[in-house]
Amino acid sequence: MKNLILSAFGPDRKGIVSHITRIITKNHGNVKESRMINLGSDFNIMMLIQINDNYENELIANLKSIEDLTINIRNTIEKKKHKNIKYQIDFCGADNEGLVYSISDILSTLEINI
Repeated sequence: MKNLILSAFGPDRKGIVSHITRIITKNHGNVKESRMINLGSDFNIMMLIQINDNYENELIANLKSIEDLTINIRNTIEKKKHKNIKYQIDFCGADNEGLVYSISDILSTLEINI
């Protein structure tokens, strides 16, 4: 079995997730994890897909044939999940240029993975 990361973005429309997952299922793939978000009028998705090597090329060709979506696919190794201490950071205040950078830089310096 192979693990692939699918990253796709394009204009949002009804049924887009159904369309993508139908192609994955018809090509004998399995969605292990996914994250989806709308940013403005666009839709973005990232998926960890597990698939047998025999179906990989057909899956990729079928996914890349979806109109209006920019699709990137790469191989990856599924990491074992560790019990991590999880925190939530909430910000409240005026939006300032560089705010996300400043906070993420501090966390990176402290070797905290986001």
